[in-house]
Amino acid sequence: MSINRKILIVAALFLLSFPTGLGFGARQYVAGEYEVEEPVSIDTESVEMEDTTGVVLQVPEYQDWSEVSISGKLKMKGLPLSPTLKIFMQKDSSVSISVRAPFFGEVGRLEINPEEFLVINKMKKTYSHESLSDFLRYFPGTIRDVQELILGRIVLPGFGALSGENAELVDVIDYGDGLYLVPDETIELEGADYGYMIDEQFMPLLLLIIPKERDDLSITLTYDFEKNGYSFSFAYNYDNRNLNATLELDNPRWGGEPMSPVKIDGKYTQLPLLDFMKSF
Repeated sequence: MSINRKILIVAALFLLSFPTGLGFGARQYVAGEYEVEEPVSIDTESVEMEDTTGVVLQVPEYQDWSEVSISGKLKMKGLPLSPTLKIFMQKDSSVSISVRAPFFGEVGRLEINPEEFLVINKMKKTYSHESLSDFLRYFPGTIRDVQELILGRIVLPGFGALSGENAELVDVIDYGDGLYLVPDETIELEGADYGYMIDEQFMPLLLLIIPKERDDLSITLTYDFEKNGYSFSFAYNYDNRNLNATLELDNPRWGGEPMSPVKIDGKYTQLPLLDFMKSF
């Protein structure tokens, strides 16, 4: 990423977080340190990394996994209540998210495999189905990258979660108001710029994605970690409009059972993903 592009993404991250300190329900910054509980998915061992200002930071070693289950709630404008969520993931293989409401049972399902993305609204009998590469057009990566984002980890698309093995591929900038992590020019994306605001434990506070060819569009993921769980809010901002959803999740439980397959019959109507999201 060129110096000008780095300045752009860091400035945008700063402006997004400025109105409320770190904003978006993120950790409060007090006297130079973040008051946080160490998430269960983080190993206490870490790799030292030095940024351009000479500040030594710690890159976390994330817990490895093969299967994981997560429970939580979904909050989204237009929903009459906050449905419960059940998430089950098999590493590198599948993501299943079941949305359930009292008295109705399962009202929605999201399924991701290495090739495809499928989301279903059972109440309105609509669905959207597209390739995973199209779904990730502005953050091109793999299903593993999606899984790591759901687990609240810093992801370098195509290179997996941040680790001691790929830490040399990013630049960490300390401007005093916060820490910013951006990819270096060797792994910059062809169609978009991205960057993170992070805390001193290398946990993400905010991920911002800005497509290079669309100045009317931005995508943000905002994280908030607590002792017994975490949340992340997704915002898709386009043409001075926005679509938002928040997942409030318990801490991951390693292991679990796959969900039963979901079926779509002739009563369902297929919609483009943006139209599907706007239908709520």
